[in-house]
Amino acid sequence: MAFSHPTSYSFWDETPNRSVGPDRFVNLDVQPAPVDRAEEEDLSSFFARHVAKRLDVVEICGGEGGVSKISLRQGLRVGRNFDLQCGFDLTSDKHLALLWQYIKQVRPRFIIMGPPCTAFASWSHYNRVHAPEAWRKSLRIGLRIGELCAQLAMYQLRQGMHFVIENPQGSALFDKPWMHTLLATGQVFAVNFPHVNWRQYNQNQYML
Repeated sequence: MAFSHPTSYSFWDETPNRSVGPDRFVNLDVQPAPVDRAEEEDLSSFFARHVAKRLDVVEICGGEGGVSKISLRQGLRVGRNFDLQCGFDLTSDKHLALLWQYIKQVRPRFIIMGPPCTAFASWSHYNRVHAPEAWRKSLRIGLRIGELCAQLAMYQLRQGMHFVIENPQGSALFDKPWMHTLLATGQVFAVNFPHVNWRQYNQNQYML
């Protein structure tokens, strides 16, 4: 497992050939796109139903919300799971505006993120050759959500809070400029570990 620790300045990366150079850094500041009046009313309605006091955990691309369920059992304050399965499209400007407003209001101590790995994991090389159109679509989605996760991670660091970004070991997601920018802060740990859940066994994972 790998995670942020804003008060620590060591960096551990078990993955080889992840060189970081100044030309690979990017600006992770973000200004969400403005929304129109109708969308603002939708957001106001959403926050009236869901915004509570400061939260411990919020999930991004959490699928069935496994982290949220475990966190609830441990007595933590758990927020929304921003995932397509829950009706949130993180490629939509409207939903991105909603997400950023939510994060700034509830100030989660941890944001747990599992961005799509379809375009970055080992099988992507096969898909790129044998299903190029589907691969290009998954790449567009993966790049957009991956950069969003990096922006959220940087926001957490600047707030003195924490994050986790998970993808399979060897995922090209971690070679993107925004990930190098995160790693270069000296406030992020990277760890490989065997991932086991109800459906997957002995699949190595790489996390920030």
